[in-house]
Amino acid sequence: NNWYLRGLAWVFTFTAFVLSAVTVGSCQFVKMEVVDNDGVDTPSIFFWGLYQYLLSSVNDCASIDLLINSSQGDLKLDGSWKAAQAFGVLAAIFGGITMLILLTPLCMSTMNKGLWNFLA
Repeated sequence: NNWYLRGLAWVFTFTAFVLSAVTVGSCQFVKMEVVDNDGVDTPSIFFWGLYQYLLSSVNDCASIDLLINSSQGDLKLDGSWKAAQAFGVLAAIFGGITMLILLTPLCMSTMNKGLWNFLA
């Protein structure tokens, strides 16, 4: 009975699921510093996520779509960015499904009292 391998696989899957879900919902995934050509001024710092960016004035997240619409065509998302958005969501979805699949037999199987105490 390889219950410990199932438990270890579930722990890794759960960790990957949580990290991917946090990444998709974060607005501080990428940090970008913009320096003027003369290099004298303090660089402007911007934070981006897959779907949101950080509004530094109010220290809150806002949708990237709002930024794109307000830029009047100066800012566009390319195919690589859209692919990153899609795969970020797919990773969270498949990670959650895999986590539940791995958890179900672990909870449903008949185990002795010592094993249940170890898992708890």
